[in-house]
Amino acid sequence: MRRLQVFLSVLLLFLFSPSFAQSQVDSVKIYVELQDDGSALIRERWVIDVSDNITEWYLGRENLGLMQILDFKVSDESGREYVYEGTDWDIHRSRSDKAGRCGIVTKRDGCELCWGVGSGGPHTYNVSYLLTGLVKGYSDKDGFNHMFVTPTENPRNVLLTIRKKGTIFTDENTQVWGFRFKGETEVLDGAVNYWSTTSFNSSS
Repeated sequence: MRRLQVFLSVLLLFLFSPSFAQSQVDSVKIYVELQDDGSALIRERWVIDVSDNITEWYLGRENLGLMQILDFKVSDESGREYVYEGTDWDIHRSRSDKAGRCGIVTKRDGCELCWGVGSGGPHTYNVSYLLTGLVKGYSDKDGFNHMFVTPTENPRNVLLTIRKKGTIFTDENTQVWGFRFKGETEVLDGAVNYWSTTSFNSSS
């Protein structure tokens, strides 16, 4: 980044989605590694007790503007990497047809990152992608305001960590806000950290 002082404004927002009814997100851990060009390598670990009545899971990524999502990957608890189908993801297929596969649905103001759940019951899904253009340059600082958590059903625990190689974030060079969730925000050990202290609900 061009300046030492960095502005990070992070929105953790939960939007209820009836398609995930009866599934329970036990935890979401999100690791963001900022790049020199303003993009971000994002890794997410979703621990979900999947209900028997859904065929896929998806992460809504809206209001992207000029940002792009590249190199989308998914793997499960066995370490199997899913087959990527590009932007031609067919939401109408059966559970068995979607199993072990992932893809993107393009929306007017963003996209949905989709993958087949495989089966009901407890699962861990590891998601990664490159988000271009996240950090913006302003007259006095570099920074961003981004929604990292979108449609899920009441995650019990959320942890978000933001780092940049070669940069040590401190209270002196970094301004941070997190909102619309009950939890803590802290600059610690050179990183920005957010974590929930209660389960998310329909207003989080």
